[in-house]
Amino acid sequence: MTSGPRDLDTVAGIVWGEEWNQWKRAQHRVELVLLGWVPVDLEETPPRQLIPDVAVSQVDSLFLTFHSDRKVAVLGGTRSSGKSTIVRGLAARLAEQGNPPVVRVIASRMHELPDPQIAYQVGKHALGMDQATPKQRRLLVLEDLYPVGNGDIDGVLNRLSDELGASILAVLHYDTNSANDWQTDHLNVITSVVGIAALKNFVEQAGAAHAHLDQAAALAELKKPNATRDLHRLIQIMVDPEAWSGETGVPSTAESALEAWYHSSTRPAGTWSPPPPRAASWAGD
Repeated sequence: MTSGPRDLDTVAGIVWGEEWNQWKRAQHRVELVLLGWVPVDLEETPPRQLIPDVAVSQVDSLFLTFHSDRKVAVLGGTRSSGKSTIVRGLAARLAEQGNPPVVRVIASRMHELPDPQIAYQVGKHALGMDQATPKQRRLLVLEDLYPVGNGDIDGVLNRLSDELGASILAVLHYDTNSANDWQTDHLNVITSVVGIAALKNFVEQAGAAHAHLDQAAALAELKKPNATRDLHRLIQIMVDPEAWSGETGVPSTAESALEAWYHSSTRPAGTWSPPPPRAASWAGD
Protein backbone atom coordinates (compact mmCIF):
# COMPACT_ATOMS: atom_id res chain seq x y z
CA MET A 1 0.00 0.00 0.00
CA THR A 2 1.35 3.42 -0.95
CA SER A 3 0.56 6.71 0.61
CA GLY A 4 1.53 10.30 -0.02
CA PRO A 5 1.33 13.47 2.00
CA ARG A 6 -2.18 14.33 3.11
CA ASP A 7 -3.52 17.72 4.01
CA LEU A 8 -5.70 18.44 7.03
CA ASP A 9 -8.89 18.40 4.99
CA THR A 10 -8.19 14.94 3.60
CA VAL A 11 -7.28 13.52 7.00
CA ALA A 12 -10.36 15.04 8.65
CA GLY A 13 -12.53 13.59 5.88
CA ILE A 14 -11.10 10.13 6.54
CA VAL A 15 -11.61 10.41 10.30
CA TRP A 16 -15.05 12.06 10.44
CA GLY A 17 -16.47 11.29 7.01
CA GLU A 18 -19.73 13.02 6.13
CA GLU A 19 -19.83 14.89 9.44
CA TRP A 20 -16.72 16.76 8.34
CA ASN A 21 -18.31 17.66 4.99
CA GLN A 22 -21.44 18.92 6.75
CA TRP A 23 -19.34 21.04 9.10
CA LYS A 24 -17.47 22.57 6.16
CA ARG A 25 -20.71 23.44 4.35
CA ALA A 26 -22.05 25.07 7.51
CA GLN A 27 -18.87 27.13 7.86
CA HIS A 28 -19.17 28.32 4.27
CA ARG A 29 -22.63 29.62 5.16
CA VAL A 30 -21.26 31.49 8.17
CA GLU A 31 -18.51 33.08 6.08
CA LEU A 32 -21.01 34.04 3.38
CA VAL A 33 -23.17 35.89 5.90
CA LEU A 34 -20.13 37.68 7.29
CA LEU A 35 -19.40 38.93 3.77
CA GLY A 36 -22.87 40.50 3.57
CA TRP A 37 -24.84 37.85 1.67
CA VAL A 38 -27.56 35.38 2.65
CA PRO A 39 -28.69 32.16 0.96
CA VAL A 40 -32.15 32.12 -0.64
CA ASP A 41 -34.26 28.98 -0.18
CA LEU A 42 -35.99 28.26 -3.48
CA GLU A 43 -38.07 25.52 -1.86
CA GLU A 44 -39.72 27.97 0.51
CA THR A 45 -43.21 29.10 -0.46
CA PRO A 46 -43.14 32.89 -1.01
CA PRO A 47 -45.18 34.82 1.56
CA ARG A 48 -48.74 35.78 0.66
CA GLN A 49 -48.56 34.12 -2.76
CA LEU A 50 -51.83 34.86 -4.56
CA ILE A 51 -51.46 32.42 -7.47
CA PRO A 52 -48.89 29.82 -8.53
CA ASP A 53 -45.96 31.10 -10.55
CA VAL A 54 -46.86 31.86 -14.16
CA ALA A 55 -44.64 30.60 -16.97
CA VAL A 56 -43.15 33.58 -18.82
CA SER A 57 -40.84 33.83 -21.82
CA GLN A 58 -37.93 35.11 -19.72
CA VAL A 59 -37.66 31.68 -18.09
CA ASP A 60 -37.37 30.11 -21.54
CA SER A 61 -34.67 32.58 -22.57
CA LEU A 62 -32.61 31.98 -19.45
CA PHE A 63 -33.03 28.21 -19.75
CA LEU A 64 -31.62 28.31 -23.27
CA THR A 65 -28.68 30.30 -21.89
CA PHE A 66 -27.83 28.02 -18.97
CA HIS A 67 -29.04 24.54 -19.96
CA SER A 68 -25.64 23.30 -21.15
CA ASP A 69 -22.42 25.30 -21.30
CA ARG A 70 -20.96 27.68 -18.71
CA LYS A 71 -22.47 31.12 -19.34
CA VAL A 72 -22.79 34.56 -17.76
CA ALA A 73 -26.00 36.58 -17.95
CA VAL A 74 -28.00 39.35 -16.35
CA LEU A 75 -31.69 39.48 -15.45
CA GLY A 76 -32.64 43.11 -15.04
CA GLY A 77 -35.79 45.03 -14.38
CA THR A 78 -37.55 47.64 -12.33
CA ARG A 79 -39.09 47.11 -8.92
CA SER A 80 -41.82 44.46 -8.76
CA SER A 81 -41.28 43.16 -12.28
CA GLY A 82 -41.03 39.45 -11.48
CA LYS A 83 -37.26 38.99 -11.19
CA SER A 84 -37.22 36.58 -8.24
CA THR A 85 -40.13 34.62 -9.66
CA ILE A 86 -38.28 34.22 -12.95
CA VAL A 87 -35.26 32.89 -11.04
CA ARG A 88 -37.48 30.30 -9.33
CA GLY A 89 -38.87 29.29 -12.72
CA LEU A 90 -35.38 28.93 -14.17
CA ALA A 91 -34.22 26.75 -11.27
CA ALA A 92 -37.29 24.54 -11.66
CA ARG A 93 -36.70 24.13 -15.41
CA LEU A 94 -33.03 23.27 -14.92
CA ALA A 95 -33.94 20.72 -12.24
CA GLU A 96 -35.98 18.82 -14.84
CA GLN A 97 -32.85 18.02 -16.88
CA GLY A 98 -31.33 14.57 -16.85
CA ASN A 99 -28.07 15.99 -15.49
CA PRO A 100 -29.18 19.18 -13.74
CA PRO A 101 -26.72 21.77 -12.50
CA VAL A 102 -26.45 22.65 -8.83
CA VAL A 103 -28.17 26.03 -8.47
CA ARG A 104 -27.26 28.28 -5.55
CA VAL A 105 -29.09 31.60 -5.07
CA ILE A 106 -27.79 34.26 -2.68
CA ALA A 107 -28.98 37.80 -1.94
CA SER A 108 -26.89 40.83 -1.08
CA ARG A 109 -27.64 42.63 2.19
CA MET A 110 -25.84 45.75 0.96
CA HIS A 111 -27.30 45.54 -2.58
CA GLU A 112 -23.89 46.44 -4.00
CA LEU A 113 -21.80 44.68 -6.63
CA PRO A 114 -18.56 43.70 -4.86
CA ASP A 115 -15.10 44.18 -6.30
CA PRO A 116 -13.57 41.11 -8.01
CA GLN A 117 -11.61 39.92 -4.96
CA ILE A 118 -14.60 40.04 -2.63
CA ALA A 119 -16.85 38.59 -5.34
CA TYR A 120 -14.57 35.55 -5.53
CA GLN A 121 -14.77 35.03 -1.77
CA VAL A 122 -18.56 35.36 -1.90
CA GLY A 123 -18.81 32.89 -4.76
CA LYS A 124 -16.42 30.39 -3.17
CA HIS A 125 -18.40 30.27 0.06
CA ALA A 126 -21.76 30.21 -1.74
CA LEU A 127 -20.77 27.22 -3.87
CA GLY A 128 -19.11 25.58 -0.87
CA MET A 129 -22.51 25.27 0.81
CA ASP A 130 -23.58 22.58 -1.68
CA GLN A 131 -22.42 19.05 -2.34
CA ALA A 132 -21.43 18.57 -5.97
CA THR A 133 -19.20 16.29 -7.98
CA PRO A 134 -16.16 17.84 -9.69
CA LYS A 135 -17.77 17.45 -13.12
CA GLN A 136 -21.22 18.70 -12.11
CA ARG A 137 -22.28 22.04 -13.59
CA ARG A 138 -22.87 24.92 -11.18
CA LEU A 139 -25.03 28.05 -11.46
CA LEU A 140 -24.58 30.89 -8.98
CA VAL A 141 -27.36 33.50 -8.87
CA LEU A 142 -26.57 36.88 -7.29
CA GLU A 143 -29.87 38.50 -6.24
CA ASP A 144 -30.88 41.96 -5.10
CA LEU A 145 -28.16 44.08 -6.69
CA TYR A 146 -28.82 47.82 -7.00
CA PRO A 147 -27.01 50.39 -9.20
CA VAL A 148 -24.58 51.50 -6.49
CA GLY A 149 -20.83 51.10 -6.17
CA ASN A 150 -18.90 49.18 -8.83
CA GLY A 151 -20.82 49.40 -12.11
CA ASP A 152 -18.46 47.14 -14.08
CA ILE A 153 -20.69 44.11 -13.79
CA ASP A 154 -19.40 42.94 -17.17
CA GLY A 155 -15.84 42.56 -15.93
CA VAL A 156 -16.72 41.31 -12.44
CA LEU A 157 -19.10 38.56 -13.57
CA ASN A 158 -16.94 37.22 -16.39
CA ARG A 159 -13.91 37.08 -14.12
CA LEU A 160 -15.95 35.42 -11.37
CA SER A 161 -17.23 32.77 -13.77
CA ASP A 162 -13.69 31.97 -14.90
CA GLU A 163 -12.34 31.78 -11.34
CA LEU A 164 -15.17 29.58 -10.02
CA GLY A 165 -15.69 27.51 -13.16
CA ALA A 166 -19.42 28.17 -12.81
CA SER A 167 -22.21 29.93 -14.67
CA ILE A 168 -23.28 33.25 -13.17
CA LEU A 169 -26.63 35.03 -13.25
CA ALA A 170 -26.85 38.50 -11.71
CA VAL A 171 -30.29 39.90 -10.87
CA LEU A 172 -30.18 43.68 -11.20
CA HIS A 173 -32.63 46.30 -10.04
CA TYR A 174 -32.88 49.06 -12.62
CA ASP A 175 -33.59 52.54 -11.29
CA THR A 176 -34.16 55.36 -13.76
CA ASN A 177 -33.17 57.88 -11.07
CA SER A 178 -29.77 56.34 -10.47
CA ALA A 179 -26.61 58.18 -11.49
CA ASN A 180 -24.79 54.86 -11.99
CA ASP A 181 -25.01 52.79 -15.17
CA TRP A 182 -24.47 49.05 -15.38
CA GLN A 183 -21.74 48.09 -17.87
CA THR A 184 -23.21 45.05 -19.63
CA ASP A 185 -21.86 45.33 -23.18
CA HIS A 186 -20.44 41.80 -23.19
CA LEU A 187 -23.22 40.06 -21.27
CA ASN A 188 -26.44 38.36 -22.25
CA VAL A 189 -29.13 40.64 -20.77
CA ILE A 190 -32.70 39.46 -20.18
CA THR A 191 -35.32 42.01 -19.13
CA SER A 192 -38.04 41.00 -16.67
CA VAL A 193 -41.72 41.88 -17.13
CA VAL A 194 -41.30 45.59 -17.86
CA GLY A 195 -43.49 47.86 -20.00
CA ILE A 196 -47.18 47.88 -20.90
CA ALA A 197 -46.84 45.33 -23.71
CA ALA A 198 -45.05 42.84 -21.45
CA LEU A 199 -47.57 43.44 -18.65
CA LYS A 200 -50.49 42.80 -21.01
CA ASN A 201 -48.84 39.59 -22.16
CA PHE A 202 -48.39 38.52 -18.54
CA VAL A 203 -52.06 39.21 -17.73
CA GLU A 204 -53.12 37.09 -20.71
CA GLN A 205 -50.77 34.25 -19.75
CA ALA A 206 -51.96 34.32 -16.15
CA GLY A 207 -55.59 34.34 -17.26
CA ALA A 208 -55.02 31.41 -19.60
CA ALA A 209 -53.37 29.42 -16.81
CA HIS A 210 -55.96 30.30 -14.16
CA ALA A 211 -59.50 30.65 -15.49
CA HIS A 212 -60.86 32.25 -12.30
CA LEU A 213 -58.74 35.37 -12.76
CA ASP A 214 -60.41 38.52 -14.11
CA GLN A 215 -58.27 39.41 -17.14
CA ALA A 216 -60.60 42.19 -18.22
CA ALA A 217 -60.15 44.11 -14.96
CA ALA A 218 -56.35 44.00 -15.20
CA LEU A 219 -56.35 44.96 -18.88
CA ALA A 220 -58.65 47.88 -18.08
CA GLU A 221 -56.18 49.01 -15.42
CA LEU A 222 -53.34 48.94 -17.95
CA LYS A 223 -55.27 51.29 -20.26
CA LYS A 224 -55.31 54.05 -17.66
CA PRO A 225 -52.85 56.97 -18.11
CA ASN A 226 -51.30 56.26 -14.71
CA ALA A 227 -51.62 52.48 -14.91
CA THR A 228 -49.74 50.44 -12.35
CA ARG A 229 -46.54 48.72 -13.45
CA ASP A 230 -46.64 46.47 -10.39
CA LEU A 231 -47.25 42.79 -11.15
CA HIS A 232 -48.53 41.99 -7.68
CA ARG A 233 -51.08 44.79 -7.93
CA LEU A 234 -52.24 43.42 -11.29
CA ILE A 235 -52.71 39.98 -9.77
CA GLN A 236 -54.62 41.49 -6.86
CA ILE A 237 -56.92 43.12 -9.39
CA MET A 238 -57.41 39.86 -11.27
CA VAL A 239 -58.07 37.88 -8.10
CA ASP A 240 -60.63 40.33 -6.67
CA PRO A 241 -61.09 43.65 -8.52
CA GLU A 242 -63.54 45.05 -5.96
CA ALA A 243 -61.41 44.25 -2.94
CA TRP A 244 -58.17 45.57 -4.38
CA SER A 245 -56.96 48.50 -2.31
CA GLY A 246 -53.73 49.33 -4.11
CA GLU A 247 -51.58 48.28 -1.17
CA THR A 248 -48.05 47.05 -1.77
CA GLY A 249 -45.42 45.46 0.41
CA VAL A 250 -45.24 41.79 -0.55
CA PRO A 251 -41.56 40.84 -0.17
CA SER A 252 -39.61 39.08 -2.89
CA THR A 253 -37.95 35.72 -2.33
CA ALA A 254 -34.61 37.45 -1.87
CA GLU A 255 -36.07 40.01 0.53
CA SER A 256 -37.69 37.26 2.58
CA ALA A 257 -34.28 35.66 3.00
CA LEU A 258 -32.77 39.01 3.98
CA GLU A 259 -35.48 39.74 6.52
CA ALA A 260 -35.23 36.23 7.97
CA TRP A 261 -31.53 36.83 8.53
CA TYR A 262 -32.24 40.24 10.04
CA HIS A 263 -34.58 38.77 12.63
CA SER A 264 -32.40 35.74 13.34
CA SER A 265 -30.44 35.32 16.55
CA THR A 266 -27.18 34.96 14.59
CA ARG A 267 -27.23 38.51 13.21
CA PRO A 268 -24.58 40.77 14.82
CA ALA A 269 -26.30 43.76 16.41
CA GLY A 270 -26.36 46.96 14.39
CA THR A 271 -25.04 45.44 11.16
CA TRP A 272 -27.96 46.03 8.82
CA SER A 273 -31.46 47.42 8.59
CA PRO A 274 -33.95 45.93 6.14
CA PRO A 275 -34.96 48.10 3.17
CA PRO A 276 -38.45 49.62 3.01
CA PRO A 277 -41.13 47.09 1.99
CA ARG A 278 -41.31 46.55 -1.74
CA ALA A 279 -44.16 45.22 -3.80
CA ALA A 280 -43.58 41.92 -5.48
CA SER A 281 -44.81 40.06 -8.53
CA TRP A 282 -46.65 36.73 -8.32
CA ALA A 283 -45.15 36.51 -4.86
CA GLY A 284 -41.60 37.60 -5.53
CA ASP A 285 -39.80 40.60 -6.97
